[in-house]
Amino acid sequence: MKETLNKKDLMNKLSAARAFLLLKAPFYGTLLMNLKFALASCGTACTDMRRIIWDPEFLNRLSLEEIEFVMIHEVMHCVLNHINRGKGKIAKLYNVAADIVVNSMILHTYTMDEFTVDGQPVMHLAPDGVEGKEYSADQVYEMLYKKYESLLHDADRFIREIEADYGVEIDDHNIWESLPLAPELFDEWKSNVRQAVEKSSSKNSIPSFFRELLDRDDYTPMMNWRYVLNDFIRLVADHYDFSFTPADRRYSSGDVILPSFHEVEGEAVENLWILMDCSGSVDDDTVWVVLQEIKSAMEQFSSICAKLSHFDTKVSEPKEVRKKEDLKGIKIKGGGGTSFHCIFDYLKEFMLENLPEGIIIMTDGYAPYPREEASLGIPVLWILIDNDKDAPWGKSLHIQLEQNNK
Repeated sequence: MKETLNKKDLMNKLSAARAFLLLKAPFYGTLLMNLKFALASCGTACTDMRRIIWDPEFLNRLSLEEIEFVMIHEVMHCVLNHINRGKGKIAKLYNVAADIVVNSMILHTYTMDEFTVDGQPVMHLAPDGVEGKEYSADQVYEMLYKKYESLLHDADRFIREIEADYGVEIDDHNIWESLPLAPELFDEWKSNVRQAVEKSSSKNSIPSFFRELLDRDDYTPMMNWRYVLNDFIRLVADHYDFSFTPADRRYSSGDVILPSFHEVEGEAVENLWILMDCSGSVDDDTVWVVLQEIKSAMEQFSSICAKLSHFDTKVSEPKEVRKKEDLKGIKIKGGGGTSFHCIFDYLKEFMLENLPEGIIIMTDGYAPYPREEASLGIPVLWILIDNDKDAPWGKSLHIQLEQNNK
């Protein structure tokens, strides 16, 4: 009778933690509803992408906050497909790599530097000292492999060394080795993520790093960039190409051979300079939305050559962007004040030999504007975030995010 009551108490403990998580972090709580709970002797906890299996003794020792952490930890293993992606790799190395990434993501979500589960500080730093959330588990695995490669022939020493450096994982991944490869489960989890997004009040309410995991189709652009940018593009790009090859034979009988004149097929965008405000007044959510809008813009033109910079009171070195994949992994760093003057100072100092044909500046607009002549006659489009006031010169386009978060 005692054992039955104990099992019931433990399941009630799990249900209470899940209910609290649904209120505290509804996005994670919604994802958690796709996993059943089970009790079994596994040392700690584990998942097979359909269940979270808890060791009763381990569960009984955990606080409500620790249970929540482990719940999200197991959900993230499912979302990131660690169960399948670890196949064929050295299990211990991949287990540590996966936990470093997942724990770092959770700590970031809750703005914590450290957290302890069952007396064990959770591992979250990659071998290079960078937070694991900046990498995939596969990338951290490669770092770990290089670090411990010389010890792989000595299993006991290898385990001792890696656990001395990183501690013990807070969950058990041994079950992953016995599970068959199941790509269909990952497809199910992608669907689970989409459904969780749809149930969220807006895309901006989900954790910022999590959005990068979504398929491109899961983000719906706020506007049709073809219509928004069309007028601006006409100012910065000729849709007609004058070329001496092939020559225009209609006029070849004379002494002068004129260049041929033909319309370029499709819409090509060349030599744009795109700048993103990364000051303290523009948050990570806004930066993410802007990057998705840039991707949307790139998909609508036959070819594009642009340079991307970010700025606060200084401008970063422009990064060439020719396809949407070039935007992957871009890190926007800043946090200071905002200066539009620094943009045009950079233009005059470093770009005079190859001036951009157009400049697009995405910002909240709360900074002093330079005089229009600072643009050197280059057309400028201001993409203004949550600011209904036009820039004093150039073309203004307004994006409202605050109302989407309500």
